[in-house]
Amino acid sequence: MRKTLLILATTLGLGGAATAAHAASALVVQLDDQTDTLFGLTYKDGVLVQNLNLGSESFNGPYAMTWDPGGVLLANVDVSVNIFEPHGPISDVMQLTGAAGSSTMQVMFTSDTEGGPIIDPLPGAISIVENGQFQTVTQFTLSNGDAYTWQFRSDLDVPEPAAWTLMLAGFGGLGLVMRSRRKAVLA
Repeated sequence: MRKTLLILATTLGLGGAATAAHAASALVVQLDDQTDTLFGLTYKDGVLVQNLNLGSESFNGPYAMTWDPGGVLLANVDVSVNIFEPHGPISDVMQLTGAAGSSTMQVMFTSDTEGGPIIDPLPGAISIVENGQFQTVTQFTLSNGDAYTWQFRSDLDVPEPAAWTLMLAGFGGLGLVMRSRRKAVLA
């Protein structure tokens, strides 16, 4: 009977050994805006455990951080980020908030859209510049020891089709000029 009760307590998470046995994990959340759709990728100890399509160029809602055994935020988290193009205006804004004791983060993300309204910078926010790589925006630890790193990657300026056409025409023209000069030298 004692064994049965012990097994039941462990299954329900009442046994202290079950919680103590949890080894802290390194979790990386990557908000990826490389395409026209925002994705949330979560890696636990280097293994992809969550892949969420967060929507087209904007998202406002909770992002779950509950794992087995789940932990909660030890302190309030409030991080705002202004994301700028390499040689231009602001392109995206993001705010990550979470209350101590919560197992979710609230994420607000807005990206510029073709012909859409100009984004206002978030006051007091840190600034990062798009570079095509994942950049760390905040780090914190949960009550179970899990260490979280939140990263962000934004799309770089990609030339529009008309710009590609002009560039290709220019390269073609350079090639013709170089070829005709080489023939003149050989003659």
